[in-house]
Formats: sequence, C-alpha cells, structure tokens
Amino acid sequence: MKKSHPRTVFYLGLGGLLSAAPLLAAEPADDAPQAEDAVITLPAESPPATQDAVELAPIVVSGEKMSRRLEDTASSVQVISASDIASSSMDDLYDAYERTANVSMDNAGLGKVGGFVIRGISNNGVTAQNFATNTPLSSVFVDGIPLSIAGALGGPLDLWDVDSVEILRGPQSTNQGQSALAGAIHLMTRDPDEFFDARARVRHGNDGLRQYAAALGLPLLGGFSARLTHQQSQSDGEVYNVTREEFGNREDLEHNRIKLGWQSADGESAKVVLSYGRADSYRGQTQISGDPRQRQAVANDPEYVDNVSDVASLRASWLLSDGTRLSAQSGLSTTEQQRLDDYNASAEDDGTIENLSDDETWTHELRVNFADLSVLGRQLQGVAGVFASHRDGAMDLYIRDGDVLGGQPFSAYVDIQTLVDQTRKGYAAFTEVEWALASRWTLIAGLRYDTESLDFEYFNNADLALTRDGPPLIGDLIGDIIGPVVDLPADGEGQGSADSDAVLPKLGLRFELTPDAIVGITAQRAYRAGGLSVNFVRGTFNTFDPEYTTTGEVFLRLALFDRRVRLRSNLFYTDWQDQQVSVQLSDNANDTQTENAGASKLYGAELEIDARLWRALRGFASLGYTHTEFVEFDSTTGDYSGNEFPSAPRRSAALGLSWDTQGDGLYAQLDANYQDDSFRTADNDPEQTSDARTLVNGRLGWRHNQLDIYLAGRNLLDRFYLEQRAFGLFVAGPARSLMVGIDLSFN
Repeated sequence: MKKSHPRTVFYLGLGGLLSAAPLLAAEPADDAPQAEDAVITLPAESPPATQDAVELAPIVVSGEKMSRRLEDTASSVQVISASDIASSSMDDLYDAYERTANVSMDNAGLGKVGGFVIRGISNNGVTAQNFATNTPLSSVFVDGIPLSIAGALGGPLDLWDVDSVEILRGPQSTNQGQSALAGAIHLMTRDPDEFFDARARVRHGNDGLRQYAAALGLPLLGGFSARLTHQQSQSDGEVYNVTREEFGNREDLEHNRIKLGWQSADGESAKVVLSYGRADSYRGQTQISGDPRQRQAVANDPEYVDNVSDVASLRASWLLSDGTRLSAQSGLSTTEQQRLDDYNASAEDDGTIENLSDDETWTHELRVNFADLSVLGRQLQGVAGVFASHRDGAMDLYIRDGDVLGGQPFSAYVDIQTLVDQTRKGYAAFTEVEWALASRWTLIAGLRYDTESLDFEYFNNADLALTRDGPPLIGDLIGDIIGPVVDLPADGEGQGSADSDAVLPKLGLRFELTPDAIVGITAQRAYRAGGLSVNFVRGTFNTFDPEYTTTGEVFLRLALFDRRVRLRSNLFYTDWQDQQVSVQLSDNANDTQTENAGASKLYGAELEIDARLWRALRGFASLGYTHTEFVEFDSTTGDYSGNEFPSAPRRSAALGLSWDTQGDGLYAQLDANYQDDSFRTADNDPEQTSDARTLVNGRLGWRHNQLDIYLAGRNLLDRFYLEQRAFGLFVAGPARSLMVGIDLSFN
C-alpha cells in the first residue's frame, strides 16, 4: 500500500504556520469558549477543584449537537474528561470502553482487529456479512467527522491531547444519521487558543513498549492560533511466531495533527478551525495455536492489519444574536487498509488471504442552534440543520495459492479475486427541540428525514490449479473437473443501484422532581440503509432493504450528598425489524448473502456513579446489563431464533478510585472492570466463545511544577483469558503491561 510520510507533512505544516505568523497583524483575540457549537457555551468540565471543594464539577454534553448539562441529557452518556485521562492508565479509545457500562470490544472476528460493541450491537454488524456494502451501526466521530468501519478499527483512536470522550449509548439517528443506530462515540481533540503551551511525553514498558508524544500550542496574531500534536508508539507484542522466528503481534502506530484557528476579538462572535490529521498504524494479528498460554503461533506468512487514515475538517460558527448561533462544518475522512492472513494459519506454505479497503467520505453540515425563544409563553430551544455526504469505497479480496485440499490426497491451489466498488450519496434534514411545558416539565421532540442512493459494481474470478501459479487456462480446465468437489467459487460480475429513505421521529418528556432529581422517558426510531451483498461462491449479488429499530428508554438523574455524588441510570427496550443478517445458503460456510431475514429484541440497563468522596478522593462505578435475542433468524444451517447476538456480553461492571489534588505531590488511581463471556457466532456454538474476565489497572505518580513522573499498568494481576477461540486457533487477551512515563508541560 502506497503511503506518504506523515512526519514530512507534519513539519511542512509547522513551517508553514510559523512562517505565516508575521503576516498576521491584528491584535490578539480575547478568550474564546471551546465548545463553539453550543448556544449555551459552558466548559466541558470546570477547572480542577481545590482540596477543600467537594462538589462535583458540572459536565456539559455536546455530542448531540445541543449542549446540555449531563443531568438533563436523556441519552445514556459516559463522559471521560482530559483530567480523567491524565490520571489513569488509559491510552486509547479501547481502554475507555472498559470503564463504560454496556460497551466492549468486538471479539467476533477471529484474528481481526476488533470493532466495538454498544448494548450488544457491534458497529460492524450483528452477523458477519461478507462483502456487504452496509454502513456502520454505530460510528466514531473525531472532532465531528465520522470515521468509516475501517477507520474506526485503525484510525486516530489514541487519547493524546484529547479534550474529552463522549460515549452515547442507544440510537442517535435523529441528529447523527443512519450510521448511529446503536450509538455514537465523539472524540474531541484540543483546539488551538490564544495561550502558549507545550507538552512532551516519553514512556517505556515491557514487551518493548516505546511511546513518544509532543503537543505545541501557538498564539499567533490577528486572532489566529495553531496547535500541533505528534504521537508514536511501538511494541514487540507478546505472541512469538516459532516458524518465522519473530514476534507476531508487533505494533507500530503514529498520529500527527495540525490545527489552525481564528476567533473574533470578543471571543464570541465568530470562530473558525481548520484541522488535518493522519494516523498510520500497523498491528500484527497472529493467531495462537497449540497451548494458548504459551502465546505461540506457527503461521508461515505474516498476519497483520496496516491502516492509514486521514481526517480533515473546516468548521466555523457565528453568533447571529443572543441565543442563536449558526455553525457549518465540512470534512473529509479517508482510510486505506490492508489485512493479510495466512490461508490456514499453519507452518505450511499454503497461500495467503489479502483484504484491501479504500474509502473516501465527504460530509457537510449546516445547522442553527437557538435558545430563549418563546412559544405560547414557554421557552423553546433546539437545533435545526441540513446534512449531505458522499462516499466512494472499494473492497478487494485476493486469495493466492490457497491449498484447498491441504495435500490430502494431493494439493489443489485456488486463486480468487473479488472486487466491489460503491458510491453512496446521502442527504438529510433534522431538528430537535426542548419546550418547557411547565415549570418542571420539558417536552423533547426531534425529527429527521434521511435519503440515500447507492451505485455499485462487482467482479469475481476464481481459478484452480495443481501447481502454484498455474496458467489461467489450465486452472479453468481443472476447475471444471474438480472445482465442484472443493466448492470452487463461480465467476461473475454485475452492477446496480439501490435507494433508501426514512423518517426518524423522537419524542420524550423530562420532569424535574427537584433541582437534583430528574426523571424522563423517550421513544425514537433509528435505521440503517440498505445495500449490496456479493456471494463469491456463486458469483452472484443481491440487494437488501433498510433495517429499523424502535427504542424506548426511561432515565433517572440524581445529585446526592450536596452534589458530591452524581448518579445516572437508563433502562431501555429495542424492537428490531427487517434486520440485515448473513444467511448461509448451503453447507459451504462461505455460501452466504445478506438478507432482511431477521427480527430481534434487546433490553437492559446502565447505572453509572461519579463521586467526590473526600477532598481529592474521587471514585466511579458502573454496571451494565444487556439481553439480546434473535426473535426470527432461520438459515439453512439452523434456526437461530432465541439465540444471543455474537460478541454481546450480558453483564459489565467497573469500579475505580483516585487520589489527585491536581497540584504538586503524589497521586494514585486504581480501577477494575468486569466483562461477561460471549459467543462468537450467531449459532451460539459453545466451542467458539470469549472468556469472562476481570482486569485491574492503575497509575501511581508524582507531580512537581511542570514535571509528572509515573508508573502505570494494565491487567496488573496478569489474568489470562481468551478473546477468541475457533477451529483450534486462539486470540489471547493482553498480558500484564507495565510502563514508566515522564510528562513535561509548559504554559
């Protein structure tokens, strides 16, 4: 895969910004709010409290395009702040999932980089859908720009120089669109401002871990400012490949980001931010064979996922009048991904499987936030906007010299090439409002109209030979004779189009029992558009229709003990119709196509508590329960009705304590999280499961002025567990990791 050099891009951008500084000849701008999207511009979290303050700092949620206090937000939200990240062992978004109820990593795909699961629903799809042109069921947004499925696997997911992470569980289709049926995750990085600051980090740990990071904030002239960040991480990994005599799950990650900002002199009237970032990641994915506790692999070919993601955006906001703000954002997200696997993960030279994906997505949004309007003498606030997107994507599969007989009684080598190209265009209009019906009653109402068109074409070719790299003619002749015996895929090609549209309403009611106790109820519809599915065994394709969910939720928000304790709870029930599932058409495991053949239900609850226990002592706790069930799912291989979703743990929990004065001296943090076991496949095969596990993580450090020295670790008790097991192959969860770090900051 062709790559440019991110360091070159990074330093050219730095040079360009610095050289432009003398040309900016106006007065420096005054302080500006960070969350320019909001009409009510409150900080994401107030400045660190002193030791004597015990009340929890207020938190404002902005991921739903309306800034609300956390206690007023009906959606089930986990907010992780910059201070939470700075005092813990969290390193990337997957670490943040572990402390969030009903959120986990997707362990369904053996040997693959996992996605994530919200309330039992994987962002990749509930069932494995080979070469289906569907969109995510939940999305990761970086500074408001959505990542593709591939981008959410290996894109910019590190937490260096991140302001906050908002994990929204449950449907977000009214505001976020059709790629948020199960939820949405917003990762907000730090914007440039008028203050100079510089940060640097060095970390070293076991298994060859090496991390280096830097961030630089530059106030320029004329209201301009810039921010540049760099982060890189390498590790040797824990799995040793005895055939290749090298570590099989080596990692090499690098992420660079440049932001240029401008704000008006009053810090309120206008703000513009131009951003570009590139994440380049290599992750070895070798599967374990034999005794999994030995963490050894035998594949003779390298197995890895190589990913390059670019995210660029331009966003601007203007204060039109008191309480009314106009915002616009355009973004480009691109991902190139290569995944290489050994054909049967053995020491034999028996071929490779290569998956390539290349996608480019443009998004444009224009919206207006309004507050303090009056309807029938009652306050009305909300948001209204329009949205457009254009996505070009390509998925290629190459199987080279795959020995389908394994030498029994002789070898037969298959070569398969499957290519799928697609173009999606989408348009939407949306609104959500809150209307104060009475002094303590608030009506929540939203509506979105979403329409999308899909154009696609595909090509499939398969050859079979008795020798490696046999001529195509010989391959075809032999294929006609023994191809049916080994289920040789059929050749085929085609093209077509599909259209989807949906009306997505939302309705809710919030009641303030007291200023510190709020209850409410919501109901909303969500959907995912239809698409194309290619069956490369038969050389055919089919289209499938949109799928829809209807979700009802009851929520409770409490502030207790003089607001030293904050409690949030949501109970939910989801009915899922016209569900897009992968249906197996014969005994051949690869003879599948995606159909609207399923119906499901899921229900459960989240409970999360934050507490300031005593001065600098804080704690958190979370409990999650999700029951997933296929109500209808009948396939050639069996009736899966009544089964659980793959990679859908029922129970999850987390508990943590931290001592941090936010000043000089010692600080410490310790947390534990539990995740239930889960099935890997829709047939709920007990031989293909992920283990239940409890992990303990922590950090101990000392700060003095600009210096922070610490020791951090994950899985401190070194618990062994399997994330995946299938067909005699395994993926083990990470062993204990320890690292020592030094952070420097200058303001």
